[in-house]
Amino acid sequence: MPTESGDQKLLGNYRRLIDLVSADTNYNPANADITKAALAAHYIGSLAALDDVAAKNAPNKMATSDLRFARRTREVRFCEQKGTVKMQSCSRPTSTDLRGAG
Repeated sequence: MPTESGDQKLLGNYRRLIDLVSADTNYNPANADITKAALAAHYIGSLAALDDVAAKNAPNKMATSDLRFARRTREVRFCEQKGTVKMQSCSRPTSTDLRGAG
């Protein structure tokens, strides 16, 4: 799956291509889709689409982040209730767990 940074890199390379083509005064393609103006318009449209993807993914990223935080908080609470020595993980019982708290 492509990443946003990968897409930005591709657009950066595309911009460099447009700049190289624009600097060449003899560039006059027969195909209208690859004229300087068409390339520039396509680049602007691609930038807008990339920004739109980021804006549409932002709520999903926030929800995922909130869900991960809630899971970590719940795991810590569970470990505290079990009386483990290490709050980060309660996968293995320790000798303190086996003896009890008092």
